[in-house]
Amino acid sequence: MEAHHGHDFYDQQGVLGKYVRYRTWKRCPNEVIEKPIILSLLGSELTGSVLDLGCGYGAWANELLARGASTYTGIDSSRKMLGFGKALVKEERAEFIEADINQWEYPAAGYDLALACSVLHYIANLDELLAKIRESLKQDGALIISVDNPIVSSFRTSQNRFSRGFERSHYFNQGAKIQEWMGEKVIRYHRTLEEYWRAITEAGFRVECIKEGLLLEDENESEEEENPIRTNFSEPNPNPFEKYIVSTIIPPFLIIKAIKI
Repeated sequence: MEAHHGHDFYDQQGVLGKYVRYRTWKRCPNEVIEKPIILSLLGSELTGSVLDLGCGYGAWANELLARGASTYTGIDSSRKMLGFGKALVKEERAEFIEADINQWEYPAAGYDLALACSVLHYIANLDELLAKIRESLKQDGALIISVDNPIVSSFRTSQNRFSRGFERSHYFNQGAKIQEWMGEKVIRYHRTLEEYWRAITEAGFRVECIKEGLLLEDENESEEEENPIRTNFSEPNPNPFEKYIVSTIIPPFLIIKAIKI
């Protein structure tokens, strides 16, 4: 099975439907860990213009505009993702642009906040992209990123070595790794915490906060699924994503907030 790069992965046959079902699953790690942390970093009074890189179907659009953002611009290379997002987000202040975030022409000092949620681990040249993001932010503009926690990504199979399951972890063996995701193989890039810190600070940001998050299990929580987004994607198994249940021992995310200096 061919491994795809992030910019074309989500347009592969069947991936969008599986991903939407995953993101609307109430135990989805992005919803129960990543989202609460990012909302806490945004604070109670969100203002200004927001750039959402690798926005997918715009899961953040309505939330950010409701919290006070003046405009929302979502960039993604997936035609299918954006098509689904435009059908969901009706807010006039939201704009979706189909483009590779590596190639898009970033406007100078155009945004107050840049989000890159679960996207930078698909990027090979992180230094170049961070420089572009910095130039697109206004003075003292904020960048919030979430990526695969390096502890997790260190266990994946190297790009030049296909195998079933994980290889032995080598935390400092950085670079392209293969992950089986949504029934396909995708290339993600493993970086250490130190490398993320270096890339962000050398790009001209001051790191303000680092979070990893903890899943708190609710023993009284109902197992019934209730999707907040109505879709045409059906799934006979009510819990098809049990294999993605988050470990309470290893944090799945690394989340960083940084300020342009």
